[in-house]
Amino acid sequence: MEGWRRAAVDACDLQPSLHSDGAVSIIPDAAIEVSQSALPAGWLAVGVAIASLGILGLALAGVVLDIRDHRRSELETNRMRDLADASVEGLLVCDGDVIVSVNTSFSILTGLSTADLADRTLESCFPDQLALATLLSQPNRAVETDLRQLDGSLTPVELILRPIVFAGRPHQVVAVRDLKARKDAEEHIYFLAHHDGAHRASQPQPFQHADRPGDRGDDPG
Repeated sequence: MEGWRRAAVDACDLQPSLHSDGAVSIIPDAAIEVSQSALPAGWLAVGVAIASLGILGLALAGVVLDIRDHRRSELETNRMRDLADASVEGLLVCDGDVIVSVNTSFSILTGLSTADLADRTLESCFPDQLALATLLSQPNRAVETDLRQLDGSLTPVELILRPIVFAGRPHQVVAVRDLKARKDAEEHIYFLAHHDGAHRASQPQPFQHADRPGDRGDDPG
């Protein structure tokens, strides 16, 4: 250990030279002999250059992989959006209770653009908090509620939530089915059934009786 310490002190034995302009230059002591086992300065420079190139190569490889993953994520997102736009039902991709993306069918149903619907909360579209709590806590269960449209009116809808992976992260997709046509048809059938029953009850019924012997006036003999 003492030998190593002495070698270190000898290697650091440099002669500083003070110039008249105040600058200091360090000149190695020529009396100190450099060890033959020391790595030549040229080789050391080459080694440092190779190490630097290796680090740059790894950094470039990381950038390339990051760009590839980003493009793949964009392609996956665009493909999912195209499939969603092809759906007749409204679809929402949500992160918790915040809307991330919607398809064209839901945009038409609400009267708002897809850009206006992004970053909104589910409560802004579905004001029934009890129905929303049931939807978020019980996936794959149909929940009937009302959808608030652009003019503030409410229309009946059915919601079903399912977990998905969107852009590499867990999200939820909500399918929205318009129930207005079905509700209108049910009300029309209900009206016709009761109206027809009331109409029949108000009409006079023809008097019917069973023929008894002797009523026709026929002579049995």
